[in-house]
Amino acid sequence: MEDLSIPDDFDYRPIEAYSLLVDATNDVNGRAFVSVYTEFSEKASGELEPNYESKVASQALRNGKAELNFNAAEHVGSFLVEIWTYDGNDPVKKLVTASSEKLTW
Repeated sequence: MEDLSIPDDFDYRPIEAYSLLVDATNDVNGRAFVSVYTEFSEKASGELEPNYESKVASQALRNGKAELNFNAAEHVGSFLVEIWTYDGNDPVKKLVTASSEKLTW
């Protein structure tokens, strides 16, 4: 460890801040709730299934819209966004690439 040299201006930030703007007015009617996950798997049917323990943000939609601010590890390449409605239908899902700090549905 004596040979280890770290510059004073080195800034290691393993966590990134994200903002997700959701406009699902064309996808849902009535009351709805949005959740964001960092881990998910693909079923044999091709449907994406979230790992519910990896949820990083959730919020109720107002008139089909929401803005969520959250943090995630820098290695996360994409997020699974899931919108649940209170009418008993299956959730609407979308894969959002973590290509920038500002994400959109």
